[in-house]
Amino acid sequence: MGRFLVVILAIFFSIGTLQAETFEDLGYDLPDETEVFDIPHPDDVKAAQKEIEKLFPLRNVKVSKMQTPTILAKYSHIYPSQVIPNDLLEDALVFFDMNKSGFTNQNYITIVDFEKHSWKKRLFIIDMKSGEVLSKHMGHGSGGDRDNDGYVERLSNINNSHMSSEGFYRVAESYYGKYGYSARLDGLSDTNSRARARAIVMHGANYILDQNVKQGRSWGCITISFNRKNEIVDMLRGGSLLYAAKSKE
Repeated sequence: MGRFLVVILAIFFSIGTLQAETFEDLGYDLPDETEVFDIPHPDDVKAAQKEIEKLFPLRNVKVSKMQTPTILAKYSHIYPSQVIPNDLLEDALVFFDMNKSGFTNQNYITIVDFEKHSWKKRLFIIDMKSGEVLSKHMGHGSGGDRDNDGYVERLSNINNSHMSSEGFYRVAESYYGKYGYSARLDGLSDTNSRARARAIVMHGANYILDQNVKQGRSWGCITISFNRKNEIVDMLRGGSLLYAAKSKE
């Protein structure tokens, strides 16, 4: 028993040292997620940032109002769904079209509407071939909903804020973390640029129910039903677009 305890303590202190050497010693604030399996190494964060700069050189380019109708006409088969707020849908489609070559998974686009109460389905996965839309319940960050009333009052890109972030994301590689099969998220906007370093990911959670009830809160992650996480992560991983914001409709 004593020998076993020594081994456990050695592992614990080695994990603590790893976190200190890879974050605090390098000038990073600690991320929102605290599980070692979910925290990315700073080298991985830097590599992802370089890859984003290479793959998405037009991510900050604004499209004129005259260009927008021409771009949207390419995706007219998606509009009959009428379940996604038009302002979010249009923003996502324009960004996707402008940066299409950077998305290695072009089969799906995901849209999150943080304006809606959490009892409503507000995560929308668009099949880009058929135009069909899968609508799901999801959770948001507790830091932006301090009174736990189900509404997002604040969104943030600040480390350790426990808030969700708005902006365009790349759903990157899958991995196994605290909640099992999950997917890394890379922020493509100034408002979510720290997503990977904060360990803001997409994962399943047992506090997200496939029912019209107020959902539980995360520490900023995009959380989905544990029962559907494997299916959804498989669909979106490998470089698809996710856009999260508050609709104005």
